[in-house]
Amino acid sequence: MIAPSPDNRRADLTIHGRLASILASMEAFQDYSARMREHYHRDYSTRVKAGEFSDMNAKAYY
Repeated sequence: MIAPSPDNRRADLTIHGRLASILASMEAFQDYSARMREHYHRDYSTRVKAGEFSDMNAKAYY
């Protein structure tokens, strides 16, 4: 919804209802995805340093 701003000189875009829920869900998913990528990156690096992968196929499977 476009609504007048408090100073009545410009318009503010106000997002509410279903669109606000969708945007909040997208932001939460992006945060979750970033944390999961960091977790898997750390886990993968630890496994590589420990020599747990016998060949490239094992790395690719992980």
